Amino acid sequence: MRLGVLLVRWVSPRSLGIPSQTARDELSAQLQRTLTERDEERAREAGRASNQQ
Repeated sequence: MRLGVLLVRWVSPRSLGIPSQTARDELSAQLQRTLTERDEERAREAGRASNQQ
């Protein structure tokens, strides 16, 4: 089961014509942006909450 998942992950970027390192970097950058946006949103929410009190 796990081997199948690893095989799919290893093969799929190549079958799309994307070098796997590039695909990994792109996913990493995307994840980083998502986390940064979420942190910024939390900071804004916290700022609003402290202003209202």
